[in-house]
Amino acid sequence: MSRVGEKIKEARLKSGMSLKMLAKKLGVAEKFINEVELGRKVAQESFIDKAAKVLNTDFNDVSMVVTDEALLEERKA
Repeated sequence: MSRVGEKIKEARLKSGMSLKMLAKKLGVAEKFINEVELGRKVAQESFIDKAAKVLNTDFNDVSMVVTDEALLEERKA
């Protein structure tokens, strides 16, 4: 699961929204959101921004800055 995907899923669940509901509000396929949440698809910044607005979440809370240390930790796993 990607960091961005994790944050989107977390915000979606916190808001009580299903994949289907979020997909409809964003105008994308339910499968696309699922794949973003699982880290199988990379979401463009415009999608992340739109999702943040729909989920009433600060953009900076959803997007993640990858540090060298975090990247090394992820590679070890």
